Amino acid sequence: MVLNGPLQAVVGPPLGELAAPIEPVALEWHWYDHLPGFSGWVLILAILLVVKENRNRQAWLILIPFLLLSEALWPWIASLFSLNSVGGLHTAVAYQSLIVAWTAIWLLGPWLARLRPVVALSVALGLAATLGVVAQSGLRGYWYFSPPGLVEDLVGSGALVLSFALSGFSCRKRYVAWKFSLWLLFWLAVTVFMGRAAEPVWHYLPWSMWWRAIPSILPGIGITSVCLAGGLYLINLPYLILAARSPLYHDRFFRLLRLPAAPSPAIAQPEN
Repeated sequence: MVLNGPLQAVVGPPLGELAAPIEPVALEWHWYDHLPGFSGWVLILAILLVVKENRNRQAWLILIPFLLLSEALWPWIASLFSLNSVGGLHTAVAYQSLIVAWTAIWLLGPWLARLRPVVALSVALGLAATLGVVAQSGLRGYWYFSPPGLVEDLVGSGALVLSFALSGFSCRKRYVAWKFSLWLLFWLAVTVFMGRAAEPVWHYLPWSMWWRAIPSILPGIGITSVCLAGGLYLINLPYLILAARSPLYHDRFFRLLRLPAAPSPAIAQPEN
């Protein structure tokens, strides 16, 4: 990792005696060229400071799963699957923007809990899309927006928002942690499949016979949707653990999903 200083880049490998020699290109790398990589941190810290309900020590515990997923887990995943090349940049940006958007939704929970359920769901989906675009633009270093890219962003963060809302609705009469987890896994698979199926429809829509291509790609979409749903479930797991351990996020979780009242983990009495 170069902090600053002159760098040299070679366009391609030498091709032997028959090819003209390739001269390296010199460029100057400045310390502020690293700043776009911290855009996610800036956005999360800004929400922590702006939202009144987040101005306490417990609210800052959200940085534990954020730090774990963004700074500890991702380098290991990138190394394991060889995603450190330029080809893995898109995956890295999509992953990091998802973490930023989902963390921001948890931090904005007090605002969303004051809205009606349908309005809160619509606002949460809009925030997930907007925060995803902002995070990706910051990580890329330039404004990044396209309708297909927006659909792709919503496959991750939108699936989490919808699956949380549907799982809460499924547990509206009585909340049990393991039942909520099973419902969440089920709804993640459903919403991810719907989002993944919408992507090829968007690309094939200009064709006159676009529907003929859909059956041939549905099996592959189903397999990748199950894998992606499992990945999203694991990504969300640290946040669920935080909600189970922290009284503040426990209360925020129940208020946001309109779940039946349950004792806070700080005051829950052991069963005889």
